Amino acid sequence: MACNFGILLILVNSMSPTDFGIYSSGFSVAAMLSAVGSSGTKNLALRHLVRRPHKSGLLMGSYLVVTAAAVSIAAAMLWLYSAINGAGAVELMYLFLVCVSGLATSLTITHAFDARHSQATPAIVAGLSDLCVLFAFWTISHQHEVTLIIAGSVFATKSLLQAILIWSLYCRINGAVRTRFRIRHICAMFRSSLVLAIAFLFASIPMTGQGYIARQFLGPTQAATLGAVLPFLFLYVTLSSLSLRLLSPYVHNSSGNDPTFLRKTYVFQIAFGVVLFLSIAGFSWITMTCFMPDRYSAAWPLAVALSVFAAPYQIGILNTILMVRSANYKAVMSVHAVSACLFLSCIFLFSAHMGLWAFPLAVGASSLTVGWLSYSFCRQGIASRVSTTPGAI
Repeated sequence: MACNFGILLILVNSMSPTDFGIYSSGFSVAAMLSAVGSSGTKNLALRHLVRRPHKSGLLMGSYLVVTAAAVSIAAAMLWLYSAINGAGAVELMYLFLVCVSGLATSLTITHAFDARHSQATPAIVAGLSDLCVLFAFWTISHQHEVTLIIAGSVFATKSLLQAILIWSLYCRINGAVRTRFRIRHICAMFRSSLVLAIAFLFASIPMTGQGYIARQFLGPTQAATLGAVLPFLFLYVTLSSLSLRLLSPYVHNSSGNDPTFLRKTYVFQIAFGVVLFLSIAGFSWITMTCFMPDRYSAAWPLAVALSVFAAPYQIGILNTILMVRSANYKAVMSVHAVSACLFLSCIFLFSAHMGLWAFPLAVGASSLTVGWLSYSFCRQGIASRVSTTPGAI
């Protein structure tokens, strides 16, 4: 994450506001595509890898085929919408490179390490990759201006090499993995993961999709201001999601049925979220006032407001993991569809009058909706499991 903020500071000081606004839009597209593959099919594959490790080769092959199809469809839709909405040739080429980066990120098999409780290996690879990208941008910025095409090419290359390296390490650690697939398994996973992919595409809109939406509604200049703020929101969401990633294997096994374990998990998430928010609020103030141009430093209150409203959203994500565990995919899609529609409605209604401040309002409405609806579904699911357990009163 430190490397990502180094990259942000290099780009925000070397790009024009218009280019940086388009860059932020592409960054949001990559994050949404990663959410489609990572949170949708990866959650489903992780669930099966934890329960059926002896079928890892078949699961990995089916996962790769389904993820490639789902992410490619989502990428084509976003690219076509940008083209219809008047994006220029340079922006469309940049978005194509971003889509390649998002596809490669989605195909990175981090969930295979999660199933074996070996999260450190992909984290180290990701850290070294980000360090190489930081060095590349630092070198380029000292020679000439960083353009959109250069930025897109660097990120696409990094994502592709990272996916290949992590796959090679997985094969080296676990022996040669005989990846295979069967049409029957692909169809079954596609039906399940299609619902999850759509659900988590909806889920990504209120958080990671804000840069793209700001570009479409408010133009690239205002999107640049939001783009300077969003990395702090992404930092909050990423670090909060890290605790969920560590807990996911336990949620998918028998511990997910224990109400005491679930209560402790909620308490931990709330406490971790408070500490994380205070840390990021201080970090964002120092970074924006000391290292960013003046036109962006005044947006610090916007960063704080977005982080405040993102907190209940992360609790809702924990609830959706529990719903995935119960194979309640339609409920997951319903929750995030309602949340995304409410978010987009708030932006459509208030962005003309409130500008960028419509985004914290929309995130707050979306977060409360996700938290309440997902908690209601989870409570019903836990109650039904308890009532059907032998010996339950």
